[in-house]
Amino acid sequence: MITDVSLQYARALFDLANGDEKQKFYETLLVLEEVIINDSEVLKVFEHPLLTPDQKKEIIKNTLDNKVSDTFLNFMYVVIDHHRINELANISSSYKMILDDYLKQKEVFVYSSYPLTKNQLENLSNSLSKHYQKRINIIENVDSSLVGGIKIVVDNEIIDATILNKLEKVIDSIKL
Repeated sequence: MITDVSLQYARALFDLANGDEKQKFYETLLVLEEVIINDSEVLKVFEHPLLTPDQKKEIIKNTLDNKVSDTFLNFMYVVIDHHRINELANISSSYKMILDDYLKQKEVFVYSSYPLTKNQLENLSNSLSKHYQKRINIIENVDSSLVGGIKIVVDNEIIDATILNKLEKVIDSIKL
């Protein structure tokens, strides 16, 4: 989830990154999110009150040393100093949004009851690209609970072109 705090941290990191680092920083955030946030035992270590910020920084330094730039390492030190390690997943999501905007691309989730053909995906991508004026990355999901049609999720917008949704609209119009 994108929060005001995560957006501020993500914007700061993005602004510090040079052109080549922007994508790499996102990939590193994803790895740290997986290692720290998604592993409850590791997260407990980072949230333990007896572990000082300097000790936490030492863990990060030993883990990331020679794998990331000093800029990224210093960013993580700031995250630790301000007790925001639990915001790492949100910072990662916020950073992704900023990076996509910078690269003029948009991630689109498409749900259908069956796999779409290459031609259908191309047509959908072209239509969405014209609409949003960005390059579209489609992430296709097969959802057997859908009777037919497709559902498209872009950012917080849902385009529901499923048969069930159309039937519900017809039923609602009859009830009036």
